[in-house]
Amino acid sequence: MAFGVGLSALVGNLPYRGSEISYIAFIAPALISINMMYNAFFETTYSSFVRMYYQKTFDAMMATPLVLDEVTIGEIVDGSSVRL
Repeated sequence: MAFGVGLSALVGNLPYRGSEISYIAFIAPALISINMMYNAFFETTYSSFVRMYYQKTFDAMMATPLVLDEVTIGEIVDGSSVRL
């Protein structure tokens, strides 16, 4: 509502390729793409954050003979952190 009603009153119409479009039509694709990127980022990183911060899984792994490269590759290859 703030972008659509409040800010569009200040901005008005925007010139685009020789015609004018409303601010809402200008900003809507950006808001949708930001929302999609945020959701994808959150879904793929939150489980790693929980394993790192709360469960201390990575601390336990580093106490073994593993090296950091092996832990990183294992995290990338493991599919349990990605939910479809």
